[in-house]
Amino acid sequence: MRDIVLTVFIFGSLPFIFKMPWIGVLMSSWISYMTPHKLAWGFARGMPFAAIVAAVTMVAFFFSSQEKKRVPITPVTIMLFMFVFWTCVTTLFALSPEAAQTQWKTFMKIQVLNLLALAMITDRKRLDLLIGVIGSRCRGSRCGC
Repeated sequence: MRDIVLTVFIFGSLPFIFKMPWIGVLMSSWISYMTPHKLAWGFARGMPFAAIVAAVTMVAFFFSSQEKKRVPITPVTIMLFMFVFWTCVTTLFALSPEAAQTQWKTFMKIQVLNLLALAMITDRKRLDLLIGVIGSRCRGSRCGC
């Protein structure tokens, strides 16, 4: 039952993501932080929900006429770009290249979504919603976070 509810919820959000791509950033964050598919025991446990939502978010972002297609250039974003570049350089010289490549691919997928979030979370309402999604993972001081 959980599998069906979760799958209907996530796939039901996809049309909204196509209309408003910033909702994809919220959904992607929710799936990444909460990992609701890990609470299911059937077919949804192995479904790549995060990849599906991320792909729809990227497509919707690039085809959206509402969203500005630029990342704000601030000292923080410059440091992020420098960190990503440095991670790429150090991956080339890793002691275990195969393991480093695997981690690098995961890291770069996360950074692409971070760049989308930087480009789409442009006003106070969206930022408050993103903080609410991230904060919903840990409510109260007894959660062990």
